[in-house]
Amino acid sequence: MPKHMKDVRSTGRRRLRKALFQERRPFWCEHCLQGPKELPKDFPRSLIDDFEFASPQNRTVSRLEANHIDKDLENNDASNGQWLCPSCHKILDSTTEKGQRTNANPYEDLI
Repeated sequence: MPKHMKDVRSTGRRRLRKALFQERRPFWCEHCLQGPKELPKDFPRSLIDDFEFASPQNRTVSRLEANHIDKDLENNDASNGQWLCPSCHKILDSTTEKGQRTNANPYEDLI
């Protein structure tokens, strides 16, 4: 990617993560309630005393990802974000607003 082009994906993810940290959103998946095994490198250490880390389910995942609820990577308001484990994030990203999978088998009608 040329240096003059803006990579909205990584910038959007970083900004949303920062907004979720600043809002002190509980740090576990908002769908399956799994928490991370360890704190991420970008976690603001000044907030460590104000955070809830223990997952209600006492289950862990390798990491948590910031999900843009409206899928607009430039809308980095904390109200538009949520923490998700990679599995839940992939499931949510593969469904549309109506709940239909977007990666359905194109040959399904022929079977």
